[in-house]
Amino acid sequence: MPAPGIATKTPHLWIVITDPCELDNTVIIVNVTTLRNGADQTVILQKDEHPFLEWESVIFYADARLVDARDLDAKLATGQVQAHSPCSIKLLETVRAGLGASDLTPQKAQRFYEEVRKRK
Repeated sequence: MPAPGIATKTPHLWIVITDPCELDNTVIIVNVTTLRNGADQTVILQKDEHPFLEWESVIFYADARLVDARDLDAKLATGQVQAHSPCSIKLLETVRAGLGASDLTPQKAQRFYEEVRKRK
């Protein structure tokens, strides 16, 4: 889906990193963006780590979001967002680990992720 606030609406890969919460269907999503100077480099992805990637990219943890999985499903059904190939387990684990490691992850997302991990 396009990165919010970008005038060109360039499609970005977003990764759903949690299962839906049993209470309210909330999931955490994180944005993958091009590696640039000054970018959070907690997790750097190589282009061969996912079919969507065309060059080195990073996870933009500062934009980690809590969203309702039902809303994502509705947007998928109407074509507002597109599904892509799933991440490998290794990549998903790396992205999850980076959520807590990045100083730029919003506290709300960090707290939610810790709660999710406690329930497992």
